[in-house]
Amino acid sequence: MVHDEDMASKAAEFWTRRHDITPPNYDSDTKRRLVLLADASKTLSCSAYNQVIDTLTDFSCFDPVPCEILHLTVKLFDDPVELVTTDGNPTERIDEIISQELQRTDPFEIELTQFNIFPDVVYSEIDDGGELADINRRLCTYAETTTLDRDGEEFIPHLTFGYLNDMTEYNELIEYLESNRELNLPTLSIDEFRLVVREVGKHPPVSDCLKIYEL
Repeated sequence: MVHDEDMASKAAEFWTRRHDITPPNYDSDTKRRLVLLADASKTLSCSAYNQVIDTLTDFSCFDPVPCEILHLTVKLFDDPVELVTTDGNPTERIDEIISQELQRTDPFEIELTQFNIFPDVVYSEIDDGGELADINRRLCTYAETTTLDRDGEEFIPHLTFGYLNDMTEYNELIEYLESNRELNLPTLSIDEFRLVVREVGKHPPVSDCLKIYEL
């Protein structure tokens, strides 16, 4: 994602400044990066998901994420893929770090609470008792994982519903979100994570799964 790093560091700040957000102009310069994520497509049914985004797709500025690739990003590794993978697999050290930290994590549940907005996406805020943020912070203690500006205390766990591509009908979209902010969706059960190679900057994202970690 390409959130404006100077704009806000908390979900509430993004919502407060929603009228001043300008969706970014995407270019063709995508980067392949290693990403640790929780797959939400298996626990949130497409019918429940479609009930949320059917109206959002009426706004020209919004491109939905396909239900089959819904996910919660836990950690983006900013180093080039070539440095953290070998022959299509994570390097032994990266695998060791992730395995070690996820072994300390039990399956948990996530509530999707309300709409919010980054400069590039419409997303759901989540309530997971701090589990995803804790995993992110623990991974950031290792030099090999590359701590980014949106890691650690700046990390905002979220489920992306779709991407903002321009300003067409943007104000109308914001008005809709303001009037329909609370979400009523099933609880998500998280019992596995996936390490993928993703083309960051491409929407919808294209990913190749390297390894699955079961809790």
